[in-house]
Amino acid sequence: MSDDAQRKVTRREVAVVAGRTTAGVVVAALAAAVAFASTFIVPPTWSATAPSLTAVPTAAPQQLVCPGGLLRLASDTGEGASTASPIGVPRTAWAADTAVDVRDIAGTNAGTLGSPAVAEIGTVAVTGAGAPAAAGLQTEIVAAGIDGLAVAACTAPVSEQWLVAGATTLGRTSLLLLTNPSAVEATVEIELYSEDGRISAAGLTGIRLAPDEQRVIPLNGFAVDVVAPVVRVVSTGGRVTAAMQQSIVRSLATGGVDLVSAQQPSSTLVIPGIRAQARAELATVDVQEVDHDDISTVLRLFAPGTIEVPVTVAVIPQGATLADALAVDETVDAAAPGDAHADHEHDGDEVAVPEPFSIRLTLTPGLVTEHVLERVPAGDYTIVVTADSPLVGAVRNSTLATTTAGPRVDFAWATPAAPLADRAMLALPRLADGGGSVATVPGGTAAQTGAAPPGNVALGYVLWITNPGASPAAATLTIAGQAPITLEVAPGATEWVQLPVESTATLEGVRGLAAALLAIGPGLNAQSPLQPPGQLASEVLVRF
Repeated sequence: MSDDAQRKVTRREVAVVAGRTTAGVVVAALAAAVAFASTFIVPPTWSATAPSLTAVPTAAPQQLVCPGGLLRLASDTGEGASTASPIGVPRTAWAADTAVDVRDIAGTNAGTLGSPAVAEIGTVAVTGAGAPAAAGLQTEIVAAGIDGLAVAACTAPVSEQWLVAGATTLGRTSLLLLTNPSAVEATVEIELYSEDGRISAAGLTGIRLAPDEQRVIPLNGFAVDVVAPVVRVVSTGGRVTAAMQQSIVRSLATGGVDLVSAQQPSSTLVIPGIRAQARAELATVDVQEVDHDDISTVLRLFAPGTIEVPVTVAVIPQGATLADALAVDETVDAAAPGDAHADHEHDGDEVAVPEPFSIRLTLTPGLVTEHVLERVPAGDYTIVVTADSPLVGAVRNSTLATTTAGPRVDFAWATPAAPLADRAMLALPRLADGGGSVATVPGGTAAQTGAAPPGNVALGYVLWITNPGASPAAATLTIAGQAPITLEVAPGATEWVQLPVESTATLEGVRGLAAALLAIGPGLNAQSPLQPPGQLASEVLVRF
């Protein structure tokens, strides 16, 4: 560049450049200072808590529903083969810490309205002390084409429940009894499962029950030749109770009747009060394969989930413990109900003396399975089933006796007993057979305990208390008008006490224990687990 092309820089230009440079330095310095200061200065924080309150809803009175008298399809003249009608008159007793208001249901298709056989609803008022202990029990002995003893606890309505009982094979009739004791309509969905999986049939969904209505639904009309049904009942709107009546007729001979209450799925099923009779004594009615399936002591299980469920079944004879049974175990295949009697390797060898043992099975989800316990000789048993997932189950056993009227056959479904609360009540109605014979342990007779439970020689009740825990338990039994007695129950053991009829009793110190009533007599057998009180309303946190 030439000298003439060079331009002189003025003082003003120098000042502008210097000013810009200084400003940049100052801004950078300020930014650095702010960043440095921010490491020491904690900015203010703001928070707000949503307003809330803790509300305790008013606890509604507890309701217990007794299913009503035993039924048959068709009338005395044989007409109306699809219509239910009552056979006899049930006997019902109530016991509670407070008064029980009992009323009849307002509507039913069972043909029992206005008769003593109608289903009853007992309302138990809530006290300031919490859920009152309360119990209702219904018993009936019939000998009119359907012969046998049925005992059923009066149960609280729920939104979901399961029934493990029944059959729809030739001569086997199963009736589902649904009752809505609430003040609002209930819509009921029924899921029916069998040894072949879930059964799809029209009419099992959208069943609407009016308030105070009972509906009788014959399962035989939805599925025939089902050996081992399991039923799930789900209701929306009003809560309902569900029970199942099963009766058996072999050719022209009656094979017994039972009334079974619903249960909830659990990973531990404790089933006390199982009375088995020797197979040789039942041989006269065990003449066909279907009879064998009915007569044998059978454990029916169902896994509601979607994965295989390994289970352990402990068979505990009276006098043994859960630990004794678990010490003797073997693995077997879970059998389909139709051929379960051929599954066990020891089927041909009936043991003479009851022995504790356990078996391990794997259940296929969605399929009902049965295992015939051929190694169970005559005696009294508790069965404990454990698994990693919830399941449902029950045990069926039979009894046969020769009476003045001839041979009498009956069967019973023993269902799981849920863990009890601190206190439980027992209501023990009168037992009488069709001929007017009554229990020989009348009210006022002292409770009896001992090494061996009473046999089926006379009508009466036996209470079984099982301790599934790891620590000893002491239950106090007080029968109305008698001094309290203490029942010491070792871990994993079951104790029994014979109770008088036409009385009430209170059990205390039984939290976590399981108990069941066994009603017995010559050729008669029925089991009913004690029910824990329903859960009352609890605190609810409401946020706005």
